[in-house]
Amino acid sequence: MNLSHAVCSKPHSFAAGEQVASEWHLRRPLPVDSATCLTTNSYNIMSASFLGSFVAGQELPGSDAPQIAFLGRSNVGKSSVINLITGGTDARVSKTPGRTRTLNLYRTDHGLIFGDFPGYGFAKVSKSERKQWEILIECFLRAEYFDYAIHIVDARHIGMESDLRLNEWLNQRRIDHLIVLNKADKLNQKEKAEAGREAQRVFPGQPLLFASTLTREGKRELEKILHSVAQASLPAKQRPETAVPRV
Repeated sequence: MNLSHAVCSKPHSFAAGEQVASEWHLRRPLPVDSATCLTTNSYNIMSASFLGSFVAGQELPGSDAPQIAFLGRSNVGKSSVINLITGGTDARVSKTPGRTRTLNLYRTDHGLIFGDFPGYGFAKVSKSERKQWEILIECFLRAEYFDYAIHIVDARHIGMESDLRLNEWLNQRRIDHLIVLNKADKLNQKEKAEAGREAQRVFPGQPLLFASTLTREGKRELEKILHSVAQASLPAKQRPETAVPRV
């Protein structure tokens, strides 16, 4: 994945709320949608509705709601992780790796916007298709559009070059993100411990979380993280006095 310069449409200017200090170290104010953002102690996201598909050159719909990017290699389970969080089948899961070519947006029942980016790194695609994916990521994976990112990595294959490049890209763009080590159910305890150590080595300083759409491991923690992002977007006087969850 070579993220090179691309000509993109001008991003929207979002209304910004007050920034708060937290263990997530949010680097810039998050957009505010106090009417629909999560404001209670309940972390449970029940559903998400499909908003549309977008390609490079289009403008994303304007919104003051916090927007979360979901990223990862083809067939790593991005859409399945979204469905793990929402408890449904709202996100479109492709059975063919590399088939998704658009940025798909979803709005949760708590007002968060999820952005399901196309997968990268699948070998059986043309150079032109791969280039289009790179341009789409270049255009939309920006702090102007997305406040936080969930970078999904296969727990069995830590440290692949394309994953390292994406992590570097997110850091350069100053987009706070979580590394989700997906498909944890396919590892035994020894392998899982080794994967965790390797992830700490290749993604230094990044928060890590094991997850499995089969066993539902990580669902509760993901909900708490999204809750903290939503809380940080609210004005101080509307923000409930709850501790920021730890992973």
